[in-house]
Amino acid sequence: MKKILSIILSIGLIFGLTGFQMDNSYAAVGDKIVVEIDVHAGDHSDAHIARGHSLNLIAKLYDANGNLVTGDDADMDWKVTHVDGGSCHAFTSSKISAYEGMGVISHGYVHVPYTEHAHSIKLVITSKTDPSISVTKVYKITNSKYEKHHTFFYYVKGHHHNITGNAPVVKETWDEISQTYTMIVPKNTFKRPGYKLKYWMDDYGAKYKPGDTITHHRKKHGRMTAVWTKKTYKEIGRVKAYVKSGTSIKVRWGKVQDATGYNIYRYSSAKQKYVKIKKITNGNTTSWVNKKLKKNRIYNYKVQAIKTVGGKEVKEELSSYARAVTGSSKRCNVKEVILNKESVNISIGSTAKLRAKVKYNKEKKVISKSIRWFTSNEKVATVSKKGVITGVAEGKCYIYAKAHNGKNGKRVEVIVK
Repeated sequence: MKKILSIILSIGLIFGLTGFQMDNSYAAVGDKIVVEIDVHAGDHSDAHIARGHSLNLIAKLYDANGNLVTGDDADMDWKVTHVDGGSCHAFTSSKISAYEGMGVISHGYVHVPYTEHAHSIKLVITSKTDPSISVTKVYKITNSKYEKHHTFFYYVKGHHHNITGNAPVVKETWDEISQTYTMIVPKNTFKRPGYKLKYWMDDYGAKYKPGDTITHHRKKHGRMTAVWTKKTYKEIGRVKAYVKSGTSIKVRWGKVQDATGYNIYRYSSAKQKYVKIKKITNGNTTSWVNKKLKKNRIYNYKVQAIKTVGGKEVKEELSSYARAVTGSSKRCNVKEVILNKESVNISIGSTAKLRAKVKYNKEKKVISKSIRWFTSNEKVATVSKKGVITGVAEGKCYIYAKAHNGKNGKRVEVIVK
């Protein structure tokens, strides 16, 4: 069989249930074959591809007698680039196999993802049998109607098990004149106990905070993943737990400004979460006794301040926990926390190490020797779970070392210069 003279490229768009159409008309000019392509389907033609869409392609070879070439001789190389030949996000895939009853021929597709920046791309299909024979097509990249009316950033809560809440609602507008999208990064609506949102991060590594405005000439498609940071608690409102008697524990907390009441929560091992056991309706009350408890049993508590805003009840975040053991002949609670420093002077970015030890009845086993560290102002200085202070900005704040039951030593004054 005489070697291949030319390639006939017939293009069909398959999107949803839309089929493809092909115009196989051609006319011989000398020993070449000229092909006229006129394919339309839906909102697209063989000259346009919308971001997020694909075109299915069939590359057909004919011999000198006008017969369709099939089998290995019909194999092609498919390549998609920017018009200037540079690399692009759009890609193509092809294979040689039986297709729509046409025999074993070369077919594939071109896909333009939402990440494609170019306004046009170039597809080159070359015969493997005779590389001198090729077809080049240039496609204009357009924004699809679907893209203009849908949000393509979807918000996910991150890879953690104990997160609740629905994904936030995105506010987004399309400007027809400037052909740009404007999106306001929404507030976080997910809830993760003990953590708060640090920022949103997209699939490209860019970081955004709620309220940020993002403007693009096309929609960036992908995820906005929540990145979390552990909450730090201020001294006000912290909880302490004291053994009132062998079967009761007194819970105390600092008064919260403008509070109209408090909710008391106790951890339930059966439900694996903190459960509300008491509602205090007086904002000036700062203690409550939990009675009729079992002896030699450890109980964990948290307190939540309640405020009234605009006639509606608003619940604040839960405090850090306080843990205590009821009357026991073998176990005991911490009596005192002793710190190695009373004040620290550091510069921005530098660190200092604090050390703390607990005092307890040595004749018994203390239920925990662990220390939890807190800062009164994380914008001035932070403190790690090992007691390492880091200066953040000029100012003064206080560091607290807290035992399991809320007992804490004298606060450490931190001055950052």
